[in-house]
Amino acid sequence: MKFALILAFALLVVASSLMEVTEASEYCDSPSCDLSKCPAVNCKCGTHLDPCECCTRCSTCPGERCYLYGYPCGNGSSCKLEKNEKYGTCV
Repeated sequence: MKFALILAFALLVVASSLMEVTEASEYCDSPSCDLSKCPAVNCKCGTHLDPCECCTRCSTCPGERCYLYGYPCGNGSSCKLEKNEKYGTCV
């Protein structure tokens, strides 16, 4: 049982990482950053760089749903995960 939980968690971490890379791959397909391919952002709770450190993305606001691997919270808040869930709330 313990092994199954560890394996499930490991798969969740890998899948989460792949989601973020897949989302950013549209803008990270070349070795150099092409800002002209980055979408415009208008963020109310701060910004962060995408995984390829090229495009600016909006951070999640306090009280909004967050995802620990890929959607960081802004304005000094952190993602409080629900028990046994990959999503949580920025607090």
